[in-house]
Amino acid sequence: QARVRGLQERMVVDRMDQSSLLFQSIFRGAFERRRYLRLRKGILSLQARVRGIQARKYTKKASDAVLKLQSYARVLIVRKQYMRFQSSLVTMQARVRGLQERMVVDRMDQSSLLFQSIFRGAFERRRYLRLRKGILSLQARVRGIQARKYTKKASDAVLKLQSYARVLIVRKQYMRFQSSLVTMQARVRGL
Repeated sequence: QARVRGLQERMVVDRMDQSSLLFQSIFRGAFERRRYLRLRKGILSLQARVRGIQARKYTKKASDAVLKLQSYARVLIVRKQYMRFQSSLVTMQARVRGLQERMVVDRMDQSSLLFQSIFRGAFERRRYLRLRKGILSLQARVRGIQARKYTKKASDAVLKLQSYARVLIVRKQYMRFQSSLVTMQARVRGL
């Protein structure tokens, strides 16, 4: 009987050792997975930020260069238009000055109004395009921020649900283990 009881006790201790090792490996695995996922998430976030900074720098340089070229081109176009307009105005004045002074004044008024309307239209178009570009950029930033917030909330909720599910699984396993241990103890004690 002593040998049988000793054998039974060793079997129980071996099972308990195996169960505790399994339990420890499950918890260590879960801990290491969570640590890995947090580290991975941080690295991905850092990479995204660095890439974003690089992309913004490149985009800023390119847009500055484009704006500078556009401003030079606009200046040249406006100068050319102005020179053409001025030369046509001088030609008209030279032809008509002697006999039709009033018509020249009227035409000059009309021409200056046209000139002003062209410049005002160009100015208003540029202003509108700048304003539109700024608004679109702002909308894109706001939408990006909202999307990141939503993604973070969803990710946090999923992680929380996963952690609750893991806790429930581990509890269930522990309760089974405990009930089987109690049953085994009762059987051993019953012998």
